[in-house]
Amino acid sequence: MRAVLGGHADAIRIGLARAGQPRVVGRDDLRIVAARIGGVPVRAAADDHDQTAVRAVFAGVARRYDLANHLLSGFLDTRWRRRTVARVAPRPGERILDVACGTGALTVELARALGPDGEVVGVDFCEEMLAMARARCMPGSAGRPMAKVEWRTADAQRTGLPDAAFDAATCAFGVRNMMDRLPVVLAEMRRVLRPGGRVGILEFSLPRRRLLRHAEQVWLAALVPLIGGCLTGRFGPYRYLGRTIRAWDHHVDLSAELRAAGFVGAVARPMHGGIVTLHQARRA
Repeated sequence: MRAVLGGHADAIRIGLARAGQPRVVGRDDLRIVAARIGGVPVRAAADDHDQTAVRAVFAGVARRYDLANHLLSGFLDTRWRRRTVARVAPRPGERILDVACGTGALTVELARALGPDGEVVGVDFCEEMLAMARARCMPGSAGRPMAKVEWRTADAQRTGLPDAAFDAATCAFGVRNMMDRLPVVLAEMRRVLRPGGRVGILEFSLPRRRLLRHAEQVWLAALVPLIGGCLTGRFGPYRYLGRTIRAWDHHVDLSAELRAAGFVGAVARPMHGGIVTLHQARRA
């Protein structure tokens, strides 16, 4: 989810010195990114209009978001999240922040891994998504003992959380929607981490192998909008998904972004041929 991309194939552009070369994204580059979400023009700048439009996208698909993810990923999304949890390696008693937690799928996996000790805080700016997350954590729904979970409505740029309060921070399929604010979001994640704190970011990518890459682009352009739109009744968000994946893969080197934000030991771990990648680093 999130060459052929319908009538909006070039809807997202970043003015780079060498087109198609990933590098650290600067503020000037990001000011000229533009997208069309569900037919509504959106400037990819850190302003209220942009955030309101993206929030509306997720609010509109919240009720069937998990079902669509399962079907569109061939039920691999659960495996990707569990691998992310295994790599982040939660330890009893730790506090973990899940940024852009959405419906709480990764948040709950982290809480289960921690067991009855520790705490996970899930942060998202979309109340409709958080309502689904809270329902996931209703008494008796977790299946086994898990850590305390707190849900907070907040922007990833300004979580309102204290400095150096967490042992790890995660984000699954969220930073791609914040390309225009990525340096600020990563700086906020670093701020709330203790020295040595781990970060794990799971994000869509395009395979390096040509045949797989072409197959995924066709899947994103044609089938994802069709299937996602039929499931949720909204086609625009799933066209947006494909465009942002393509823009992200072409223009953002997340390992370089993490290093620029003050993290060390950045490593990228592709999964399932490179259709998703787990990025890991730690705060110095």
